[in-house]
Amino acid sequence: NTQIKFPSNVKVDGIRLKGYINLCSVMPEEINGEKYLSFGFDPFMSQFLFGLTKYVLTYRPEVNRLKSGYSIRLFQMLKGLARKKAKFGATTFREVYNVDHLRYLFEIEEAKTYKEFKNFNRLIIKKAVTEINANTTIRVVEVNKMRRGGGRAVTHLEFVFTEQQPMEQLKYLNPKNSKDFIPNEDDLNILTRAEYQAYLLLTGFGVKEGIAYRRILPEIKGSESEGFEDYFIGFCLDHFKKWSNTINNTEKAAATFVNWWTKRNIFDTTSDVGSKINEQVIKEKKNLAKKNKTAYDNRFVAREMTRLEFAVWWREQEADSPTPSKKAKSTMDEKSNFEGISDILANMNLSFPDS
Repeated sequence: NTQIKFPSNVKVDGIRLKGYINLCSVMPEEINGEKYLSFGFDPFMSQFLFGLTKYVLTYRPEVNRLKSGYSIRLFQMLKGLARKKAKFGATTFREVYNVDHLRYLFEIEEAKTYKEFKNFNRLIIKKAVTEINANTTIRVVEVNKMRRGGGRAVTHLEFVFTEQQPMEQLKYLNPKNSKDFIPNEDDLNILTRAEYQAYLLLTGFGVKEGIAYRRILPEIKGSESEGFEDYFIGFCLDHFKKWSNTINNTEKAAATFVNWWTKRNIFDTTSDVGSKINEQVIKEKKNLAKKNKTAYDNRFVAREMTRLEFAVWWREQEADSPTPSKKAKSTMDEKSNFEGISDILANMNLSFPDS
């Protein structure tokens, strides 16, 4: 059986014991002379399975209609991105993948047949796209070939896709409709607390509301940034300020930052900018855990809630706690016990605008 292994919290002679959970159990059975194999998840797996709906909620009828494992993998990738970006009002989505990274995701990086791009494109990508378009709620409108690094070889593929009812093609909407878009109160209320603070940092820097909401927030990637989106944007702005010569012109600086974000592809697997910023996020998360454990823990609570839901939750915590002293009450302030970023912002000469 496949096992999930992990270090336990039990130590013997100072050594932490390792534990494991069987992913799936198999039980041979015979009923009325017919032989069966019964499969079932280990009960201890429930703590992992219950959390999957946020990341890989996939409707079985759609997956069942796909015959190719490559189609299933690509569908899951695109469906997850669509679900995340649709939250911000997007109807057409774009995602760029490094070709070598796609080979890795499809587990064919060692297969000689797919070393040449034309074979990989014809036998994997085109077939998967055709099958996905015909059988699922995802429709791939375009797959654009991209060449980066000055060579002639195709290095990246851009997938332009939308959501549809199976077998029904949706109208291809222009994704560049964010410039004049201004999110209303309902739009902002669905953001998490950290996403909202990231939005305030961006708009405070001069980025147009619609661009911040529709083109930047949905593109923040990496599990380490979840619940700490404001950290990530803060470090992005700090990185930008260090090399840009447009900082004294607010409008030009904001436009240049947006161009840097979209054109420099900081999340490209061949670039180290995104990884370096994520390393900074990880470092500051550790510092926060040491300096203000309450704020650190609250961020993990808040990442599962909208900012309004978190505010309600916080008030409930205050109501359930014993009446604090004046000094203790000051440490229970909702803002101070969530942010944990004020020191970072001070060092960057950044701040949250009035909300």
